[in-house]
Amino acid sequence: MTEPTHSTGPWQISYERGDTFIKTADNERIMCDMTYYPWVPDNDADWHLIAAAPELLAALTECRNACLVGDDDGTTVSEDVVILPDLFDRICAAINKAKGNP
Repeated sequence: MTEPTHSTGPWQISYERGDTFIKTADNERIMCDMTYYPWVPDNDADWHLIAAAPELLAALTECRNACLVGDDDGTTVSEDVVILPDLFDRICAAINKAKGNP
């Protein structure tokens, strides 16, 4: 497997003094919405990762939904699905993060 060329993740959104930033795991600001000085990634791989975000979210959502079955108590992971529980939890956490949910 090749090493990723994008900035170190996980990325976090930070709100500071009315501005919004995306920061790397190393606390480096890689994007912001500052009115007079907007920052955008210098790293071309970051642009590709950001551009792929909607497709990544859609793929993860499809994967999660394919693992679920409805029952009387709500929705649970199907017994027919062979997936590591930790992986399923990470998929759900990534979807929630992408949607801004804790």
